Amino acid sequence: RHMKFWTCVRVALALIGSVALGLSITCCGVYTSGYMYVTGAQYSQIGAYKIDHDFGYLTPVSGSPFASAGADPVQEVVIPGGRFLAVVYKGTGQTAGSGGVSIYTIGGAGVLYFQASYSTSGINPVSIALNLSGTFLYVADQYAPDGSGKGDITVFQFNPDTGKLTLITNANTFNTNGSQLPYFE
Repeated sequence: RHMKFWTCVRVALALIGSVALGLSITCCGVYTSGYMYVTGAQYSQIGAYKIDHDFGYLTPVSGSPFASAGADPVQEVVIPGGRFLAVVYKGTGQTAGSGGVSIYTIGGAGVLYFQASYSTSGINPVSIALNLSGTFLYVADQYAPDGSGKGDITVFQFNPDTGKLTLITNANTFNTNGSQLPYFE
């Protein structure tokens, strides 16, 4: 009797385990593993796509493409934590400050909401990068504002709570008037 009882218990546990395993294999949902954002300079837009977890399929986010806050967006980066997107745009002018960076909040389902724009120090921003923790944003300008024909890098400190940028000045280099340069050569 005792042996028969344990055999029944083992069979019941094996049956429960098989049913649980079968349900976990067949009960699949569609999951989103993330979002992908791309800039479209021709129409000054930002495309947003949901990435399918299982197969990698891309599906446009509702409302996509989104209007860029600046003309000719050239690159974007998602800030670590996934709450904000920074987009660099060239702008339309040939003077310092004509291009810049726009910050967007990433809402539910990957929808973008414009927050603010910031000018860079130079002319024609072409690239954007972050430090690993996402606290500093680096924007490479094609031309420095000093007319030397060289490029420059404008540095911003990023506030992860508010999404606001603060310009970091170059403490090692000064203008002719004695103030710190707002860019790095």
